[in-house]
Amino acid sequence: MRPTRLLPLLLLSAGMAIAHAEPIGQPPAVPSSAVPCLQGLRLKNSHTPPELYLGVVQCARERATFPAAANMFVLAGVYGRYDQLRVKDASAHQAVSVMRMAIDGHLSDDFRAYLRQIGASRPAMQQMCAMVRRVGPPAYFPQYMVEHGLGATRAALEGHPAPGPLNEKLDKEHAWDEAIEGYLHCSE
Repeated sequence: MRPTRLLPLLLLSAGMAIAHAEPIGQPPAVPSSAVPCLQGLRLKNSHTPPELYLGVVQCARERATFPAAANMFVLAGVYGRYDQLRVKDASAHQAVSVMRMAIDGHLSDDFRAYLRQIGASRPAMQQMCAMVRRVGPPAYFPQYMVEHGLGATRAALEGHPAPGPLNEKLDKEHAWDEAIEGYLHCSE
């Protein structure tokens, strides 16, 4: 599959209808765009996992931009884990795994080796942990995940509003720490 076909795949994985790029049961949405490589070293908490993963595919093509791609890859993973904690519909939680599978074939062996190298280096992992903490928890609504779930789809098919998508009782600070630890294991 060519990288230009990745956006429709990511949109589909996020519960978007490819033909019109509309969320299921929602008004038309603006399709996600890739985070530029230059911004990969100065990430923001407004970037969603689909935007980050699309950026990874673009930035992981050249060794010079591997650091930016790695930052985006790690932040997307942590944000995906956090979104799994805050989205109630468990059937929606697979959205991040589907996106990871969608980009998998677009990542070079050299980039995979680079990620393994980071994972094997305690100082490099501590730098990743510090980067994620510096960017902070997500400041976006996890629409990509909410729309991926069966709850939103079922409600749309039945013609009524979807139930509240987020866990209102979530301890956000605890969930953020859990997402970082669960994905990066910073305290090991």
